[in-house]
Amino acid sequence: MSSRLDTVAEVATLHFIDRLDQKEIAERLHMSRSTVSRLVHEALDSGVVEITIKHPLPRESALEDRLLRKLGISHAWVVSGHADIQPSGSDRLGSLGASALSQRLVHDGSLAVCWGRSTRRVIEQLTPAREKNLRVIQMIGSSGSKNQLTDGVELTRMAAHALQARYELLNAPLVADDVASAASLKNQSAIRHVLDDALRADVALLGLGSIDRETSALHSSGYLSTEELSLAQSLGAVGDVSGILIDSSGQPISSDFSSRVIGLDVEHIRALPYTLAVAHGANKVGIIRAAAAGGLISGLVTDEPTAHMLLGRTSGMERK
Repeated sequence: MSSRLDTVAEVATLHFIDRLDQKEIAERLHMSRSTVSRLVHEALDSGVVEITIKHPLPRESALEDRLLRKLGISHAWVVSGHADIQPSGSDRLGSLGASALSQRLVHDGSLAVCWGRSTRRVIEQLTPAREKNLRVIQMIGSSGSKNQLTDGVELTRMAAHALQARYELLNAPLVADDVASAASLKNQSAIRHVLDDALRADVALLGLGSIDRETSALHSSGYLSTEELSLAQSLGAVGDVSGILIDSSGQPISSDFSSRVIGLDVEHIRALPYTLAVAHGANKVGIIRAAAAGGLISGLVTDEPTAHMLLGRTSGMERK
């Protein structure tokens, strides 16, 4: 028995460590290639050889499968552990989002982007795809100087530069002063043209925003006043999808604020071929569920603790 295992280990060493192919091993040990093949398989089956894969983006496949069934979406990517940016500067959630997005980008295709921190995290991790001849389209108005790092104009340019693609900018504010001004802006030919192109995009990278006072980007940016936020909550809003307030079933909240947002509305977003959202944290659970219920997201990238919360249970990993 020991002699047999010695032979298995010797073949395994030559194959896995010394990188010899089966023909070279057969010639060196004076045995047939079929015998070498059997010994290599035996080395794996018997535990003589153990293979460890250190994935650069470790994922939770079991949670991904459960999320697909729970949320009724097409794809789910769950990064292991917390999605916090690591001390080394690596951003696993952004990297996983960029990988998921790149899989959907086709030759001569187009990508629509909105605004927000999660959107930026993904865009920062995109890699060149000049051969695909892509176009990036701004699908929501600009926040201007209020949020330059997460503004739609900045992110559209960043994405186009990263992908080595062309881009189209939406020359309009994120939120108009009043409903009449919003309607007038949307009817301008230049703005209408960009929004129409966004509606024809192959993939859209959406932003999912919370509705609570402490974490709402719309509120902290000054677009949604405290009074408007309270009114939205009283009307059943659980968050926003690319600036549009929705309820727990994914239906738009009828409000003055939503009517002033310059961008694609809920029905337009629902009609897009593929929509990807990247979101995590307890404050995003409600809006993720609502967006999925309303058929507004095709794919979701999140982290392990958030996946557990979406499934209705705690993971023991939540931050205190």
